Amino acid sequence: MPDDLVLTPGGFRPKSVVHPVPPGHSISGAGGRLSMLAPGGAVAAEIGPIPQRPASEPLHPRNVFVPEGRVPGLGSGWITYASWTNATGHPIKSFKTTWSVPPGPQTQSGQTIFLFNGIQNSTMIYQPVLQWGSSAAGGGNYWSIASWYVDGQGGPAFHSQLIPVSPGTILVGVMTLTSQQGNLFSYNCLFQGIANSGYPIQNVEQLTWCIQTLEAYGLTQCSDYPATPTTAMTAIEIVTTGGEAPLSWQPSNPITDCSQHTTVVSNASPGGEVDIFYRSGSEQPGWRWCHKCQGMFFGDNPSKGVCPADHLAHDPSQSGRYAALFGENAVGQQGNWRWCHKCQGMFFNGNQSKGVCPADHLSHDASQSGHYAAVFGDGGAGQQANWRWCHKCQGMFFNGNPSKGVCPADGQAHDASQSGHYVAIFTEIP
Repeated sequence: MPDDLVLTPGGFRPKSVVHPVPPGHSISGAGGRLSMLAPGGAVAAEIGPIPQRPASEPLHPRNVFVPEGRVPGLGSGWITYASWTNATGHPIKSFKTTWSVPPGPQTQSGQTIFLFNGIQNSTMIYQPVLQWGSSAAGGGNYWSIASWYVDGQGGPAFHSQLIPVSPGTILVGVMTLTSQQGNLFSYNCLFQGIANSGYPIQNVEQLTWCIQTLEAYGLTQCSDYPATPTTAMTAIEIVTTGGEAPLSWQPSNPITDCSQHTTVVSNASPGGEVDIFYRSGSEQPGWRWCHKCQGMFFGDNPSKGVCPADHLAHDPSQSGRYAALFGENAVGQQGNWRWCHKCQGMFFNGNQSKGVCPADHLSHDASQSGHYAAVFGDGGAGQQANWRWCHKCQGMFFNGNPSKGVCPADGQAHDASQSGHYVAIFTEIP
């Protein structure tokens, strides 16, 4: 690998094409060429032509460049993310996400971790980035922030000054549309309330593809990720010139060597949430028991799903508070459990049959789910015994009551005759 390659949130590239943007400066794409402008508008540096790519395709993650020999024991590049494409016909006016700086990793392997919300077109990505480790902007074994405007494989990249931040700091990454002239758009990007954390760009192609992303390089073990199960990207709000955006985040999990994954908690705007998980064995709160059907469902979404007992919403009013365990096939656990976004229920995805979903009487749908593990056992501290799998609907239900609930496969009671013994994990008792 050439010695002059440096790392950016967008992969490696020659050091000569990475440009720090001093406070008060901006980046212009006027005339199809990139240049850096001084505070008064004079050209401070000519960068070169904007690379042209198919306008219908987002730039990342397919163009993230990792040179041969730079892939360690774990995967590199975009690890897991959620995306939404603005197809409303109205340009995005603002995109805001709030998250907390996580604890640092337990182990150090020279890794670099990027966490960001961002927005891109076919040529560049604009993003307020939280960084652990070193990049072309600087850094070390600590968290820091900067705003980046990055081309694809080998192209130009721009960054604001790197600012150290402490674990627990609340970050609000914001990108805003500042003006439009024909098919050219101008934006600003920064961390809200933090001086010199961003810079504006002018006269560029419209930014349309929004993401919440975990990107990482140089990891050799799962403990190289932050020492926490998850980072919640919260208070998400995307506003177009036509009003609040009709969000429908789509999770993608290209690298799962530590069971990393993204879960869409809420598509609301404002108030949306996308959770990024770093490893297996982490717990997701928000699960509830429905006394009508005896089933387990995710209760922290605005939708409470569909209960097969009466085809109305599940009812958590008599439920304790449970957590679902992320993972695959650890000792004492059974992998291949999934969440169905249609009915909000938990079902087993390891059989040819995907069961029956009460929302539409078709198969359950695991396409938006993280990877869950069911815990075998007959009870223990913080656990509730008597949970079972119903082979008819593939769902998880509570078998400790006289009522065995209602199975959506046939409208009769759930059937535990072919099930192992499972426990549910309490998070707290209300």
